[in-house]
Amino acid sequence: MEQPLYELPEGWEWRPLSSVTNILGGGTPKTKEPEYWDGDVVWLSPTDLPSIGDLTYISDSSKKITEKGLAKSSARLMPAGTVVYSTRATIGKIAIADRDLATNQGFTNFICSDHLYNRYLAYVLVQQTPAIASLSNSTTFKEVSKTNIKGFEIPIAPLNEQKRIVAKLDALFTRIDAAITHLQETLELSKALFASALDGAFRECEAESVSLTEVVDFIGGSQPPKAEFSEVAHEGYVRLIQIRDYKTDAHIVYVNAKSTKKFCNADDVMIGRYGPPVFQILRGLEGAYNVALMKASPNESVLSKDFLYWFLQSPSIQDYIVGLSQRAAGQSGVNKKALEKYEIPLPSLEEQAAIIAHLGAFAEHTRTLETETQERLDQLTTLKSSLLDTAFKGQLFTDDVEGAIGAG
Repeated sequence: MEQPLYELPEGWEWRPLSSVTNILGGGTPKTKEPEYWDGDVVWLSPTDLPSIGDLTYISDSSKKITEKGLAKSSARLMPAGTVVYSTRATIGKIAIADRDLATNQGFTNFICSDHLYNRYLAYVLVQQTPAIASLSNSTTFKEVSKTNIKGFEIPIAPLNEQKRIVAKLDALFTRIDAAITHLQETLELSKALFASALDGAFRECEAESVSLTEVVDFIGGSQPPKAEFSEVAHEGYVRLIQIRDYKTDAHIVYVNAKSTKKFCNADDVMIGRYGPPVFQILRGLEGAYNVALMKASPNESVLSKDFLYWFLQSPSIQDYIVGLSQRAAGQSGVNKKALEKYEIPLPSLEEQAAIIAHLGAFAEHTRTLETETQERLDQLTTLKSSLLDTAFKGQLFTDDVEGAIGAG
């Protein structure tokens, strides 16, 4: 794929990475040689770096090698200030070495010339990662070859301008990252407040409690043979509901209704027996359901489906059931026996309706707040990408950009 280039401001130029950096790879000492490992040489693998797009300085690694391991492998010791960039499997993790260190072969590493500021290069690589990743020819194990990296061109501003751009991006990104952290904390607080309200509604309920199994039947699903699955709803067929179907319609399958006796309606309370996460409380689909699900069918003369639906989502029972599932030897999911001893408060149906209305209104408010917060988070993430694009077109210091930041 030919790299798309655009017009740069006067005094800037497109230069291949090989002309402005010394490009070095990494390596791994033989793992069966104990004398090569657990030394003092920092040796990075991509798992030591944060997520793609996060620019950081790095001075430590989860594994270290010895001087002998360094000498007996293709790993090289690179000086502090080297820009390390993952180009295998996960393409685009990036950091600046805060001390002399080595990397494995999952990195391409750049030692900048005197005409290139390393933090400027790091920002350019963040911005250009989609284009760099597209240079990988494989659809399975992605890797960008050293040849392609050497010829990849980046926009080079005069050195003083590089430092000015970096200072501006650092300041803007600090503000954006602070806003992102605040919004993420808002999301977590919103979820915690709703969880607390949910638990409180049942804990403070002044009503007699009874064992769940006294008023609820837990009915496991069935598993028709995969050979009978159909992607088309023939006459006499019904949708086979699986846990994943509550999140997406991308994998809809149908089965002959005569092949199962386990059916659910859209208002039924369904439990995901297997995870992650274990003990998901689900509803909203109609059809047959498989063995990964079980239906919680209440005695509706004393317990409404809606009351049961909210109760099963309360943190107290969630913690109890998930804890039992994790401790049970050889058990990988929710067992019906785990529910036998747990009690549910049983107020009148009228009181249940009032509690349901309160929780429903709280949940709607929480969903609205979380949706708005997530939209703002997405906008800030997009803004960071837009600022990088603007910076390396020489437009970062225009009034329009300042206005956009002010509005953000």
